[in-house]
Amino acid sequence: MSKSEDTHLMDKEKEQKRLFRITPKYYSELDRKKNIMNFEIHLPGVQKEKVSLKILPDLMHLEATREMDNNEVIYTLTRYFSYEVEPDSIEANCSNGLLKFSVKIKDPLAEAIDIKLS
Repeated sequence: MSKSEDTHLMDKEKEQKRLFRITPKYYSELDRKKNIMNFEIHLPGVQKEKVSLKILPDLMHLEATREMDNNEVIYTLTRYFSYEVEPDSIEANCSNGLLKFSVKIKDPLAEAIDIKLS
């Protein structure tokens, strides 16, 4: 391999973007008095426009990206909830790389039918 080809390959390697997938540090808390679950997810260097959070009654999925030097960092987190939640009740805020959200726990007896005994 010639010296110019070697230099060209080194330059090409420098140009290539490196991809890192990271599970972010997170905390969750169950507040039985208010019947809600609180979450705090650490996403250092991520702007809120680069955060995607999806909620189902039994599952949450987060994906967030940031560029750093010539690298791309993707934070991913998928977790099942210990209790079914009401996805429409979510309240979320993302600021300075810290995502906080709360979601109501679904009352398992909310749709129960009262049975009249004879």
